[in-house]
Amino acid sequence: IDVGYGGGNGGWQWIDYLYFLSFVKVGVSIVKYIPQVVLNYRRKSTSGWQIWNILLDFSGGTLSIVQLVGDSLTEARAR
Repeated sequence: IDVGYGGGNGGWQWIDYLYFLSFVKVGVSIVKYIPQVVLNYRRKSTSGWQIWNILLDFSGGTLSIVQLVGDSLTEARAR
């Protein structure tokens, strides 16, 4: 499906939008933890802060990108 401007090979495909959104998701995940990191540094403490939340968030984002790469490869082979 071509959803891009101008049509043809110059337009963006759905997979391109999904890639873009996945990288935005990873960027937001990184940015949203910066205030917590700064607070922890100032307090010199990590009390009340669970590393598991961050590990699960980053692993989910990474697996999402891996899935998109797999989908893209599958789509490329189908053509």
